[in-house]
Amino acid sequence: ALITQPVNIRLANARRGAASFFYGLHHHVPVGPKLTDFRLPFPSWLKFRLTIFSFHLS
Repeated sequence: ALITQPVNIRLANARRGAASFFYGLHHHVPVGPKLTDFRLPFPSWLKFRLTIFSFHLS
């Protein structure tokens, strides 16, 4: 648990960052700290795509 915890936190942060990034691109608003914890009701396939994308980010 001590080893996997930081990785899970990094992946969660990467997923939130990717969600904020794509939300900013789609709605043409600046992506900043306000959208960091923003939860979007993604379809499961899009959430899966974001998970794959977050692995490329980290």
